[in-house]
Amino acid sequence: MSLEDAENLLPSIPKHSLWSEADEAQLQQSWTDEDEECLTKDTNADTEEQALWALILCTFRQHPHQLFKYGLKHSSGEDGEDGEAGERGPYMSEELCEALQMLLCHPLWWGDLAPVRYLLQEAIALRVPGHIKQIGPMRVPEEAKGPMQALKSSLDMDHYRHLLVSAYNSPKYIADPHIQKLCEQLKKTVKKDDLPAGEENGEGTSVEQMLFVLESRDVDAVMNALDSNLLHSSLYPKTCVEYFEGYQQWIARTPFGPLLPADTETLKEWKKACHLAIRRDWIVSVRRWEHGIGQGAEHWVGDVDPSDSYPEHFDCGELLGITPAHEKVLRGLIWPLSTEDEPVMLGP
Repeated sequence: MSLEDAENLLPSIPKHSLWSEADEAQLQQSWTDEDEECLTKDTNADTEEQALWALILCTFRQHPHQLFKYGLKHSSGEDGEDGEAGERGPYMSEELCEALQMLLCHPLWWGDLAPVRYLLQEAIALRVPGHIKQIGPMRVPEEAKGPMQALKSSLDMDHYRHLLVSAYNSPKYIADPHIQKLCEQLKKTVKKDDLPAGEENGEGTSVEQMLFVLESRDVDAVMNALDSNLLHSSLYPKTCVEYFEGYQQWIARTPFGPLLPADTETLKEWKKACHLAIRRDWIVSVRRWEHGIGQGAEHWVGDVDPSDSYPEHFDCGELLGITPAHEKVLRGLIWPLSTEDEPVMLGP
């Protein structure tokens, strides 16, 4: 992958009525010296994060920013004492970066981040009391989009919703028997955290029960499931560590030159672009959904993959088990960073 190709995958600045050049200038000005210092606050973590970015770019042709969609977020430091989660933030710890590299080298994913995200969400939902169930891309087949839109236009909504549910349950990350076996294994092995003092017991009643806040132990849980005898066959005969070691050996002898990002300065620039995108996306989402500014699919924004230009999840929510908490996650209305205050530039 060329440097130009990699930079084209970075989050882009939206061009619509919900975001102006003045907004972008104000957002750039909001970047502080403290933000800049945080980009390189831990040399060891930077080294591992650079390696993680290189792996995801090489294997998935995406940036890590794209993994952390549909409510999946990561803590910015090590897990707290006694199992307490670390704070949500844009900077990954060395431990988390190392664990993700080993997980992502497994060939089960076939270059697709969706099943990785799905299983990590499953591990988190099983660990956190009262957590909402996982949610992912709809992925309506291209050849079905025209007929489905015709059904929607003709108001044949029952048939339309049936096809949507079939589309949602058919992707590799849900229907694949290996994925289902891994989910069953996680249900047997993941231990539920104790409910924090004063926390409500209802489902999806707190931010921690709506966002899927990733910790290294969640990655370990998925790797342990992968390494179990369930997947040891002629198709996947090795452990995650063995696949990771094979990837490292391939990197050492590859003739294509250094993987990107090639240096820490480039990593800093890309991390800054993704951090600003987190702030920008949240502001635009709040404008769209809470302030009622902008109408129509062209103004769709949310915590989703760019391929979900308008998530059809909302059209068949009850059939899919989509709750108000899921809708809030999909619309990107939950501020994802507990390490900093919400932006204030919310006017039209």
